[in-house]
Amino acid sequence: MKDKWLRVSTTVGHEKTFPTPCEFCGTEMILRYSEIALKKAKNERGYDPRYNAIEYKCWTCGNTVVFCIHDDMEYLEELLNRRNGVPLYYPPVSQWASEDEEIAKKLEALGYL
Repeated sequence: MKDKWLRVSTTVGHEKTFPTPCEFCGTEMILRYSEIALKKAKNERGYDPRYNAIEYKCWTCGNTVVFCIHDDMEYLEELLNRRNGVPLYYPPVSQWASEDEEIAKKLEALGYL
């Protein structure tokens, strides 16, 4: 199955259209962060370094997975402008807590709530 991403008007910029179960425990993973990489030339291996790296995390076992969504320079620059020039975006803790009751309990135990 090819991973499919949609452009969205949120700060994250892309939304997945497929499930992301953890490969170790099967729990559905949630958004951890998004980071924009903008370089105007290909690197020495020929890879295009213009992408939005989106990480998902399993809050049960801690496993993570990162997807690099390649997009055109104009859209990535627009996304960067939405973030006021800051390439790295973390969802607010309140968003993580609202995902699941167990996540909220873990965050509270760690002093985030």
